[in-house]
Amino acid sequence: MDSDRVFLHAAATGDVASIEQEYQKNQTALTVRDSNNRTALHLAVLHGHLKAVELLLDYGVAWCSKDHQGQTALHLAAQLSSPTIVETLLQRGANCCSQDHDGKTPLFYAYQNYSPDVINCFLKYTETSCGTNTQCSLTPQMILGAGSRKWTPLHA
Repeated sequence: MDSDRVFLHAAATGDVASIEQEYQKNQTALTVRDSNNRTALHLAVLHGHLKAVELLLDYGVAWCSKDHQGQTALHLAAQLSSPTIVETLLQRGANCCSQDHDGKTPLFYAYQNYSPDVINCFLKYTETSCGTNTQCSLTPQMILGAGSRKWTPLHA
């Protein structure tokens, strides 16, 4: 298996030691993508490997990279209802306003999957970091676009 595939596989399996080893050999591994245009960060998030996510972010992987569907790692974390990873990505600068090819933000997916812990992460972040940026707020368009599920703020 070539070095790029080893790096991606290590991220997908949460093998932090192999990530470190491959990164030391070739720092451009951070830009490697799989057939779905996913980076190592996407794969670590997709498989719920927080330590791998943290390490990749420490190395400077681009959290804003998008896959073939236009989704960032934060989109995936929100869809998978992973509050710890969502919070880690938000703390490290991930953009809660980023839209995928369907025009959906990570917050939309958190709401659609009705993940109260993940929604609270976004609310905490938008209240403290986004200020008046309405693209980052939980807007009526997001609520209505997510379907008929009733939602009420958890921190109210």
